[in-house]
Amino acid sequence: MNILLLGASGMLGSDINTVLHTAGHHVVGFDSKTFNMCDGHAVETALSSYPTPDFIVNCAAYTHVDLCETHREIAFEVNGKAVEHLARFAYRHHVPLVHFSTDYVFNGQKESPYLETDTCDPINAYGESKLAGEVAIQKYCEKFYLFRIQWLYGHHGTHFIKTISNKAQNTPHLNIVNDQWGSPTWTVEIATSVLSVLETRPEYGLYHLASEGYTHWCEYADYFLKFQNIACKLAGVPSSAYPTPAKRPLNSRLDIGKFAKTGCIKPSTWKEGIAKFLS
Repeated sequence: MNILLLGASGMLGSDINTVLHTAGHHVVGFDSKTFNMCDGHAVETALSSYPTPDFIVNCAAYTHVDLCETHREIAFEVNGKAVEHLARFAYRHHVPLVHFSTDYVFNGQKESPYLETDTCDPINAYGESKLAGEVAIQKYCEKFYLFRIQWLYGHHGTHFIKTISNKAQNTPHLNIVNDQWGSPTWTVEIATSVLSVLETRPEYGLYHLASEGYTHWCEYADYFLKFQNIACKLAGVPSSAYPTPAKRPLNSRLDIGKFAKTGCIKPSTWKEGIAKFLS
């Protein structure tokens, strides 16, 4: 397959690039230095300069959740308007589009895991901007795979495991939030699932894609610190004790049942994923 990959140098994009190349597919990678995704003409010019691909995979996003509160315009340009340009391009050129959204499109008040059909109601600017991208794809794009993902970690970029592991080696005690629930997910496993989708082509649409099982941030930290033999005493605290510029949904659990029914390779349990990543 020939694939155009946007956001190829990011945490998720880097692993998708590697997994696709390893599987023998031809990938042309773009990043923010290649062209301005927020410029519709630039999108058309850059992507049209290559033969029509089998897929466009978009990993580009503005993911600084707290900064989105004060940089709303940038967030909506990158996570909303740029995605609209890609969706329009994909429709005009009859190319399937793969895009990634977030659990933050939900308000976190539901008591059970979220389904793809649940009503979106984001409580922060990041979630609002990512929802704008979802709406654009479903409005302008005919063939798409839209994946809501969450709590990513990988070998590239900054993430929770790297941040807390570094802190824990320099302090005997850490307070970690214990009332926000979700599924820590390794980017390599997301990439492997995406490869499986591209090769088998299940029904187009919206899917939740994350590790199996659920945890909160404190239990998550306790697991990977013990796995690394890093001694640090953790205390679970409520979100109210750790205020941030952007509100976080308390329940970010995603039901991955719809994706599991496709028969494509799905991520392992969150504990198995961390063990493989750290090994």
